[in-house]
Amino acid sequence: MKPTRQSRPKALIVKFGQIGDVIMAVPAVRALYEQGFDIHWVCGRAAQPLLECYSWISLIPVDDKAILRGGIRERAKNIASL
Repeated sequence: MKPTRQSRPKALIVKFGQIGDVIMAVPAVRALYEQGFDIHWVCGRAAQPLLECYSWISLIPVDDKAILRGGIRERAKNIASL
């Protein structure tokens, strides 16, 4: 029987919108990382350049405006594409 490699727990962070909110969330997310979590962050265009500075974050860039401001069908379609 092969020994199994224990995988790290994963955290998915979803934060759109204001860059200040993203900046304020980074220390809390860093604490998760230091506890052993792999960090995956769904972010919009405004926050992407900032979050690219953190090598320990795996980014999932999305068009946050389409998700937040489109019609109900368009929003559902964009969310489902994640």
